[in-house]
Parts: sequence; structure tokens; C-alpha cells
Amino acid sequence: MSKTVKMAPRIPLEKAILFVLVGLLVAACGPREDQEDLLHVPEDFRTINEAIQAVADGGRVVVEPGTYGPVEFGVKAVVVESSDPSDPEVVAATIIEGGGSGCVVMFDSGETRETVLRGFTITGGEGARADLREGGGICVRDGSEPTIEGNVIAGNTAQRGGGISVTGGSPLITGNTIEDNTGEDRGSGIFVGEGASAEIVGNMIRDNIGGSGAINVSEEDTTAEIIDNEITGNTTEFGVGGVAVMYGGFARVEGNEIRDNQGRGDQSAGGITVHRARAEIVENSIVDNVKTGGVGGAGITVSGHHSADSSAEILGNEIRGNINEPSHGGGINVGMHGVARIEDNLIADNVAEGYGGGIAVVDPRQDLEGNDNITVIVNNEIRGNSLTGLDSGGGIGVRNAIVEIVDNHIHDNAASMATISGTRSGGGISIQLAGSEATIHGNLIENNQAGGRGGGIYVDRDTVARDAAGGAWPRENSPPENEPNNTYSGNTHSDTCGQDVYFRDTLCD
Repeated sequence: MSKTVKMAPRIPLEKAILFVLVGLLVAACGPREDQEDLLHVPEDFRTINEAIQAVADGGRVVVEPGTYGPVEFGVKAVVVESSDPSDPEVVAATIIEGGGSGCVVMFDSGETRETVLRGFTITGGEGARADLREGGGICVRDGSEPTIEGNVIAGNTAQRGGGISVTGGSPLITGNTIEDNTGEDRGSGIFVGEGASAEIVGNMIRDNIGGSGAINVSEEDTTAEIIDNEITGNTTEFGVGGVAVMYGGFARVEGNEIRDNQGRGDQSAGGITVHRARAEIVENSIVDNVKTGGVGGAGITVSGHHSADSSAEILGNEIRGNINEPSHGGGINVGMHGVARIEDNLIADNVAEGYGGGIAVVDPRQDLEGNDNITVIVNNEIRGNSLTGLDSGGGIGVRNAIVEIVDNHIHDNAASMATISGTRSGGGISIQLAGSEATIHGNLIENNQAGGRGGGIYVDRDTVARDAAGGAWPRENSPPENEPNNTYSGNTHSDTCGQDVYFRDTLCD
């Protein structure tokens, strides 16, 4: 009997081709599923931008050493990092280069903190937006909130934000070295403006040139937290060397080392300026900064304008060794339409040519609502400050201002040189010009020197010193009997009486 053989049904050619194509597609997708979460440059993609476009949301792009072109992120939550962000040699060798135009790295698509740039050298940018040329190295705009971590941002130039510009959103800028950038207007290192905010934490910001402030926080509704950074060796020819908070901005400046910066120009400091703005300045080391021209303090300046007030809380800082070559306030200057609370600080070894080797409160006037600006100086150690010019107030100089000076240790300050053309008065405290008032109680005032008069305190004509209850001291060349709370010791001056307290135009007995 013959055997029947069953034949498999024949598949039409077009169906066979379809099956092959589907199989190829499945094979291609299956093995590459993990690779979409982790892509390498240049192994998988030649450029960083291509890898960012291809990687899965939440994935990583790892970049090997080499030089790459400008980068633009998208809305993805993606980590883009060098092959070893913890190795300085790898960071130095993994370069994103701007080619002399625009921002080197752009964040403008609403990126979140999960979007991370880590471990690159970013250089050669010249800023975006033709009208402002912002962000030589990195631009953050339009509500973006990326994490910028562990990079070297160097050799970039812009009008605002030589290293980084933040004009929208709220990035975390942490652990970076931002150096040798140039800012032609505001922020040689970092600019924060146009209502943006930023967390600037634990960075090295050094040797940047130009721009008002190595960090500049400007304009209404703009805020920044500037915490635990090292801000050193920054210079400018027309503004603030270290940190500038200006034009309606607000910043909390805490735990930073602000050292060896140089400022120049009116209402500018070597260390920190708060101008027509508000700031909290807390537990910083503000040391060896220099002011080389214009009006304002060397360490800190707080000043307003006829159109805007300015205020600062200055709490628990070390303000030491700052030099004000042309002006008032070696350590701190509170000027026109400015007001400050100065509490629990060490203010030591600062030098000014004008009033106030340690602190100058000069012509702050009233605020814009007509209220008196009263600067409070409480519980500080103010020591070893001095003057180089013929103005007064080795420790504290008050001119056309109202202050409260309470519970301080004011010692070893000097307004000590006497010359043919004039003398310096008020080794510890000087109160000058009509309308000045100082409430002074609870202080230890010792070992201060004046080449003129008032080794401890000098009180000018038409000025008032008050006790704790608000009563005026009698104009006698000795501490008033009704104010026993101040303690005096070892103060010296060139006259025969009034070494502790001297009232001008009051003769010695």
C-alpha cells in the first residue's frame, strides 16, 4: 500500500518577507534594550548630542577623553558624564569646546535635577543672545533645573556670566572649578538674573576677571543660596571682586571663604556688595580683600540708592585683613539708603583710608518711606583695625548716621597718626557730623589709640551719644556717670584729658 505524505502548507512570498522583517526588528530591539540606558561616546555615537538624543529617559551617556563640540540637552532626565569624574586628569582630558561662539552647554528645555552634567572641562564659549551675550560656558534658561557637578569651567567669555549664566529655572551648581573666565558686565564666574534662582554650593570660583562680582545675583525676584564655596583671587576694574547682590535680588551667603578678591568703583567691595538689594551674610571668612577705587568698603559694602533701599544681616563672620585704599570701611561699609545688623562677628586687622578702619556707617540717610536707617552693631570683637588717612574712627566710624553699639569688645584699634595738616580722632569709636547719634552701652573699650583726641570714643559737635535708656550723655570729657555699662581701659590720645571719651569743643579742666 502506498504511504501518504502530508505536505506543509506553502507560505506566500509576501508573508515570508514580512515574517523576516519582523524577526529582524525583534532581534534588533531585544539585544539593544540595555544599551539604550547606557550609551558611550565615541564608541556608540560620535557626538555627545547624538547620544543624548538616542539614550532612554533616565539613562546615562559616558564620554571618553577627547574634544567634543557644543552640547544642547533636551527634556530627558539623563546623566552625561566623563569616564571618571573623580579623576582630575580625566576631567581635564574630556573637553567640551565652544569654538568661540554661543554657550558651550545649553539647558533650555525644562530639564530637571535628574539631568546631570558631570566631569568635563568646558571652555571656549563666548555667550548666547546677541543683545546680552550671556553664559560663556553654560546657559540655563526657561525653567530648567539641571545639576551641574564636578566640572572645570574655564576660559570662557560673556557679557553676563562668563562661566555660567542662569536666566530662568533653578539649577544646582556644585563641586565645580570655575576659573579664568571673563565677564564684561555682571558675573565673571556666575550670573543669576531675570527672576531665576540657583543653589551654588561647594565650588571653587577663582581668578575670574571683570564683571561686577565673580558671582552676581541681580534683578527683582532673583534669589541664590551661595554656600560653602571658595571664592578667591577674582578681580575687576569697575565692580565687586567676590559676590554682588544687586538691583532687587536676594542671596544667602553662608560658610564661604571669600579671600584675595579685588574690587573697584563706587558702591563696590572687594569681598561682598549688597546694592539696592537684600542679603544674609552668615559665618563666612572674608579675608584679605582689597578695594582699589571708588566709594564703599573693602570686605562688605551695603548701600542703596535714591530709588531703592538695601539691607543686610551680617552674622558670625570673620572679617579680617581687608584693605580699603581710597575710602571708608576697611571691614564693613554701610552707606546711603543702606542698613545692617552686624552681630557676633570678628572684625580684625582691617585698614581704611577714610572713616572706620573696622566699620564705617556713613550717610545712610532714611529709607524711601522716611524711616531712620539704624544700623545695629552688637556683640562683635572689633580689634586691631586702623586708618591710613586723616579721617577718624579706628574701630568704628559713624558719620551722618544713627547707630546702636552694644555689648562689643572694641580693642587695640588705632587712629594714631598726628600730622601738620590734621589729626585722626576716635581710636575706638568716632561719631561725626551734625545729626549723628550713637546709643553706646555694654561695651568693653580698651587699648585703643588716637593721634588726635578720644582714644576710646570721640564725639563731634552737634552729635549725640546716648545711654541705654535713650538719654543724651553730658558733654564732658569723661565717661558719663549715668552710663556705667561701658568699661574703659588703656585708651590713649594726644591730649591731657578725655582719653576714654572726648567731646569736641569741650575744654580740659
